[in-house]
Amino acid sequence: MTETEFVQRFFDIAEKSGLLVEERRPGRSICFNSNSDKWLSEKHLGALFPHVLEQGLSDMQINRMIENIAPGRPCTHKGFRAILKSFHSECS
Repeated sequence: MTETEFVQRFFDIAEKSGLLVEERRPGRSICFNSNSDKWLSEKHLGALFPHVLEQGLSDMQINRMIENIAPGRPCTHKGFRAILKSFHSECS
């Protein structure tokens, strides 16, 4: 899987999960919390590739990865983990 394929599939799962996906600067972004306006962009997702695809990552490891690329967005963690679990289920 390439980075581009990973990012595209992540956005597909986010949309199917009912999360808002919008074209923003730069590129597409996923809104994980509309009240606090917390988003992760294509650039954020790409920065996690390929490490985030490793099997058996703990919630703490995933949260740390997100915090490293998007500090101050803890409300994105739960939704991101849910999408990632769906992603891993599809790939298993």
